[in-house]
Amino acid sequence: MSANATNAAHTDSARGNPMPMANLAWRSTMSNPPRTQPHSGAWVAQVWISFAVSVGATALGILYLPVDIWMKAFVGMGLLFSVGSTLNVAKTTRDQFEAEKLHAKVDEARLERLLVEHDPMK
Repeated sequence: MSANATNAAHTDSARGNPMPMANLAWRSTMSNPPRTQPHSGAWVAQVWISFAVSVGATALGILYLPVDIWMKAFVGMGLLFSVGSTLNVAKTTRDQFEAEKLHAKVDEARLERLLVEHDPMK
């Protein structure tokens, strides 16, 4: 790369002012956040199989309990409520994490706008 091309790469395109190298490094890392890898098919299959086996085994255990049917129904309802509550906790935790990520992106955009608008030469 020539000296002129290098200098052009290190100027603020809006005003033609030189930018510090740290600012360029910050912009490149903040505009390209690391991406998360999607779950593999094997992991998803393992999760669903373990869920089905655990709920199925517990249901079979309840079915073969040596107690009256109303007691089996009561314990079965407890199992259903536990599974439902677990799903709700997982969803709520994920939603809170996504909301925090969105809030962080908004704060990051505000900070970047302030940095772009700030002209230390004024």
